[in-house]
Amino acid sequence: RLKMLNLLAKDFKLLFGKEKSIARRIATILVTLIFIACFIAIEVFLFTTILNKISKYDQAPIAYMNLFLTVISILIIIANIFQAKRLFFNEKDIEQLANRPVSNGQIISSKMVFLFIMHYGTSLLFVYPLFVAYGIIFSRSFIFYYLALFYPLCSFLFEMGIALILVYPVWLINKYLRKHLIIRFICALVIIFICCYLYSKVLNLFIAIVADNNINVLFTTINFFMNLRKYEFPTNFLVDIFISYRTSRIWMYLLIAIGVFAIGCTICIAAYGYVRNISIKNKAKKIKKEPKLV
Repeated sequence: RLKMLNLLAKDFKLLFGKEKSIARRIATILVTLIFIACFIAIEVFLFTTILNKISKYDQAPIAYMNLFLTVISILIIIANIFQAKRLFFNEKDIEQLANRPVSNGQIISSKMVFLFIMHYGTSLLFVYPLFVAYGIIFSRSFIFYYLALFYPLCSFLFEMGIALILVYPVWLINKYLRKHLIIRFICALVIIFICCYLYSKVLNLFIAIVADNNINVLFTTINFFMNLRKYEFPTNFLVDIFISYRTSRIWMYLLIAIGVFAIGCTICIAAYGYVRNISIKNKAKKIKKEPKLV
């Protein structure tokens, strides 16, 4: 247990950077708390307004709820990829752990536990306001808000599974781009352009939802989003489970999600072991090449 706590503390320091003074830590915590509070307040207000506009249209709230959760799921998967990359493939961390009396099982377990904690916190921050907004509009009971706390637990299996499948390829691409600055710069420009384009589309969508004069334009896309819903896995399953209370759907979801998570764990653990062995061998070669003092 003590080893696990030490490993978790080390992973926390690894993910959140260098040591800071007490004053800077307090300031960072306060700014973070204010940002979180403002973000939740704005998100709840925004989605409550949106759901008020579309609540009278049959199946529209479910379709848009599914769409928003899918977008959040994609963002969380991206965040999980970069968190896992930093935890599993940090060269200095691998070298430090090679000199510690801990097994690979303990190292991997601690990193998985830490990833789960980070995923749950991030997912709850983004997802729970959606459930609050939906519950307020449709007068859901306390059990609805309580069950929503388990949404990140279910989404973890699939979202983290996808992240673990992609983390090693992403690490290889990142390693390649470090050596090719021009290609890295071009890729950064392309990503910025895509993000700006998507942001403009989302912003226009929100304006269309909130503005009374443009509300008719918005609903021309309702059928499209309703048809799109069947492809928005895993959120279509999770929405059915947590909002429509179709509990029978959970078994199919768990079967698929556990399979994806198992594949992700296998790939990530194999890649971590491969990179760790290469790092240890390279370090041993450097030690042998160092001139000995007579």
